[in-house]
Amino acid sequence: MALEGFREAAVNAAVLEVGLGGRLDATNAVPSRGVGITAVDYDHQEHLGHTLEEIAREKAGVIKPGGLVVLGENSATVCRVVLDMADAHGARLIYAPDKVVADAHLAEGRIHATITTPHARYEGLRLGLRGWHQLSNAITAIRLLEELTVEGVFQTGVEAISIAVQDVVWPARLELIGKDDQAVLIDGAHNPAAARVLASYILEVFARPLPFVFGAMRDKNIAEMLQALAPSASAFICTSPNSPRAATPAAIAALAAVHTPHVPAMEAPTPLDAVAIARAIGSPVVVAGSLYLAGEVRAKLT
Repeated sequence: MALEGFREAAVNAAVLEVGLGGRLDATNAVPSRGVGITAVDYDHQEHLGHTLEEIAREKAGVIKPGGLVVLGENSATVCRVVLDMADAHGARLIYAPDKVVADAHLAEGRIHATITTPHARYEGLRLGLRGWHQLSNAITAIRLLEELTVEGVFQTGVEAISIAVQDVVWPARLELIGKDDQAVLIDGAHNPAAARVLASYILEVFARPLPFVFGAMRDKNIAEMLQALAPSASAFICTSPNSPRAATPAAIAALAAVHTPHVPAMEAPTPLDAVAIARAIGSPVVVAGSLYLAGEVRAKLT
């Protein structure tokens, strides 16, 4: 349906995000002109495999014969799998961090950077998305746009790319809504890797644990997510988004009692009830654990 909408609107360039994995995802039916692969970590193991090699192989399934693939910063294991897949398909592989210099610092939760690539220099950037991990993502996006320009797919200059990485908006990804005691930080972190990134961001930017409204799907590794978030959490208010896949507040609280006993955990019947309880504990309130939860809370607060 989305592709039909693009066709009717005469869209000349579209970015499609893979829903799950890559090789068997519906978006892989599209004959893409270029592919970007960001950080690969453990997620959806029941579908993608239980090792990084297996997961990376599924992700690399989006590589097209003779195509272009830009790989973001990754472990040696992931790089090896993607390189093998690119070689097998005769694709041109660019490792985004190669020959790139980034002078960056974090201020008020945002990255300020000057990025120099083999093709250009992007000065005085203030990245639109929060968190250190977005520096690697920005470099991957920049290098993909540059290489598509090299291949003549379209022309994208320094000014346009600079505007893109600064003006980009991604709801529910370290999105700060409201101010002062009404502030809510919403992040769709729904796997242990994303939870670790969120916890690191909170401790660096706020320098103290914050109250969490937490809800997750039953098929997620909830215990490991709670453990990853615990260093940055003053309390877990366990709730359930409106989804048949969601774990109950009681089930999450029981896991918290076992795996993060040093962090107080309580239950709330709805996400908004959980936000109200969390606001009484401290500010800002962090909402995390599920994109379903993030979307539900965001719709009520914006």
